[in-house]
Amino acid sequence: FSLIRKLHKGGLKGLYLGLAAALLTVVHTVLVFGDLLVFFPAEVGGLLASTSPIAEGTKLTFLLVIAIGMSGEAALSAVLIPPLTLAVSKAAPRLVKQSA
Repeated sequence: FSLIRKLHKGGLKGLYLGLAAALLTVVHTVLVFGDLLVFFPAEVGGLLASTSPIAEGTKLTFLLVIAIGMSGEAALSAVLIPPLTLAVSKAAPRLVKQSA
């Protein structure tokens, strides 16, 4: 919440918070799937590099599902975070210290 008081006053605060929430959601998704690649390389590599005719297109489908889910999460966080932040800052003003 300390980021809130550093942002500009006015209508752009919600835009900045929404963009930051969407960007951080994308970063989180990339980090989670990066962790899967680091800790389970055989399983993920096997899924993405399958040459079986049955699994043809699995790589594209897997990456497309991740991308669609990531964009949905990012859009949802961009819409929900600014009003939730405003509500929490009004309900618990001690969490958001006013700049001096």
